[in-house]
Amino acid sequence: MQISRKIYYLKSTGVVILTTGEREGWVVETTMADDILTYPALQNIPPDTISFIQCNYGYMPGYFKKFKYSIDITKNPIDQTSIIWDMSIPVKIPVHVKNDVEILQEKVDASQDYSSTLNDTVGQFMDFIFANDESLPQ
Repeated sequence: MQISRKIYYLKSTGVVILTTGEREGWVVETTMADDILTYPALQNIPPDTISFIQCNYGYMPGYFKKFKYSIDITKNPIDQTSIIWDMSIPVKIPVHVKNDVEILQEKVDASQDYSSTLNDTVGQFMDFIFANDESLPQ
């Protein structure tokens, strides 16, 4: 199952409070009440002053990471086309986060190399067993 991102915003201004991000796999759709209980950013705001947009799955993923955005509350209906992108000021990733991402990427690359080597070794071992065991069908 794929669940698209929700963008919670203040009804009066369109200021974005929280974006949940996309999820897939064994996930469950949540209600606004569920999200208020889950996300601290929503817990101190009166529920009647906030709303959310649920975007289509896969909608402009790179933009959410790179740019600031708000919601045009004058549009009717308010949906993903109501997002106002501020492309003049890219979101800056803190240096420590950037370093952590680079370290994780190196670990993923090393893990994939190890996995590939392990697969090759197992394949060679199975070839050897089948080639040298006369009791197995050829």
